[in-house]
Formats: sequence, structure tokens, C-alpha cells
Amino acid sequence: MTDLGQHSLFPLAPNFRIVQIGKDDARKSSDNLLSLKSLLVGCEDMYPGIGRWFNTKVIPGLKTSERIAYIAYEGEKQIASAVLKLGKRSKFCHLRIHQDFQDLDLGQMFFTQMTLEARRLAKEIHFTLPESLWSSKSHFFNSFGFQSPKKARRQYRTGDPELACSVPLAVVWKSALERIPNLMEKFSPAGFSLDNRLLISMKPKHVKSVFAGAKRVEVRKRFSRRWLGCR
Repeated sequence: MTDLGQHSLFPLAPNFRIVQIGKDDARKSSDNLLSLKSLLVGCEDMYPGIGRWFNTKVIPGLKTSERIAYIAYEGEKQIASAVLKLGKRSKFCHLRIHQDFQDLDLGQMFFTQMTLEARRLAKEIHFTLPESLWSSKSHFFNSFGFQSPKKARRQYRTGDPELACSVPLAVVWKSALERIPNLMEKFSPAGFSLDNRLLISMKPKHVKSVFAGAKRVEVRKRFSRRWLGCR
């Protein structure tokens, strides 16, 4: 389990945190995994059988690192959850935001977070959603490059067709990168203040290691005195 509140780009506030759920959580059936399950089961009316999907697809996928899940908390309250399937055709499998926390750009945050995670493997990103949700939130999905959805092969409910959306990674990646400056203005990166900004040069070989995910920490021995006290 990785607490993204320590190094994510997008913590919302001191009481807000995102926890990434992975193979250790799945193997040990952690509290965060159980919280994720409770949020997913809450979507049963929209996706009949989602509890079975969680047990037969999500948990095995987490154990093999084929899937990554996220759960967001405001204090101790579970407010959002997401599931990402990795691969050449990466899939945003699930995203749910509590109604009290909608329209706060959390959807943008999760789409961006999942795109950043998927970029190493994906050639394409896709997902399915109810037609009613597309009708009400199409402007959001359009803003990430998802246009003209088609009827999905699998239908989950009567009276509300399931639609499928798919675009090349490059399209979603471009949209995600364009959002990062605004998201960083609204959210504090890694829980730190943006009041004191710091720009550091790095050697190209170290930059490559950062983007490859091999380098997570940059150690510097000397700084200007004007940065004393900054985080």
C-alpha cells in the first residue's frame, strides 16, 4: 500500500488523502481494500454483479499488478474510488465520487492520475459508461478527447445502454498534461505549499530515470539560503 498523500501531485487539503491499493493490500485484505470494496458494492444498482467482478477480476488483478486501485478519504470518510487496468489497451475500469464531493475537479484529478500511471504501457485508453452518464457529463469526457462513443458489447442494465469510449493514449496524455498546471494551482503538490516554488536543474540521465520510475528521490547537499524553511 502506498499513501499518495506523501508524494502525489494532487492532495486536496490536509484532511484529504489518496491511497493507492496494490498487491500487498489484495494479499492481506487490508482495511483500504475493504473500504474500496464497500464503495464498489455501492454501485450495484448501476452495475449488477459488480461485487462478483471485484472478487474475480479486481483482486486477482491487484495481486498480479495488472490492476491498480485508488481510494480517497476526507478525514476518515471514504469519498472516491477508482480502478485502473494496465496494458497496451489500458482501461479506466471504475470511478466513483461521492455526491457531496462532485464538481470539485476530483474527476479531472483521477483521470490525470490514472493517465500518468498508464502511460508506460498503454497505446490506447478506453472505458465504458451508461448512456445517461455520457449525456450529463459528455463535456468532461470530451475534454479528455473521448468523442462519439459506441454501443458496448456488454450491456449491464435495461433502459440505459452501456457505451464504449476509446482514444489513443497520446490524446488523453496531451489533455492530462494541459491540466497539471491548473490542478497544481488548486491542489497542493505532495501536501506542500506552492507559496515557495523551487526549480532545480537535473542531468539528462537522472531525468530519464525519473520518467522511467526508477528514481524517486533527488538529494542535494547545498541550496541558496533564501530557500531555508521551504518544503
